[in-house]
Amino acid sequence: MINERRRMRRIRFPRPVRVAGPQGERWSARAVDFCLEGIGLEADHETAVGEEVNVIFNLARPGSRARTVQARGRVTHCERRGDGYVLGVQFRH
Repeated sequence: MINERRRMRRIRFPRPVRVAGPQGERWSARAVDFCLEGIGLEADHETAVGEEVNVIFNLARPGSRARTVQARGRVTHCERRGDGYVLGVQFRH
């Protein structure tokens, strides 16, 4: 069980996400949940804890006009789950 340290409640947020690493490498991920402090992702790409990444995603509801968001964040955890990884990214404000 993960020790819950979040100050804000996250909402389910199943959306495609693009991630860019510090050397400019880019990969696709899928958002799981979201709040103003961070985002949970599922990805095929292992990412080091502490690494700075940019995440790009559409904040609008499906069927609405796109509201693309680009946010910088720090990877707070990355754990193997099945064939992929589950990541937590804390946004930098």
